[in-house]
Amino acid sequence: MKGKYLNLRSEIIRAGFTCYNVAEAIGISPQALSQKMNGYSLFSAEEIARIGRLLNIPHGVACFSS
Repeated sequence: MKGKYLNLRSEIIRAGFTCYNVAEAIGISPQALSQKMNGYSLFSAEEIARIGRLLNIPHGVACFSS
């Protein structure tokens, strides 16, 4: 697995989602999510909150550490 956010990738898989599903659900393109997860751009606070709610991660910030 490449990229910075291995914990986030694990949580996405554990929740039964794909990165494509997550991108659609939070309102960004799959390409944008890929760039963010690979460290080429930053997640906004709102995107972090949306992903946390989607994946049912309380205080989802922990998944966003590299």
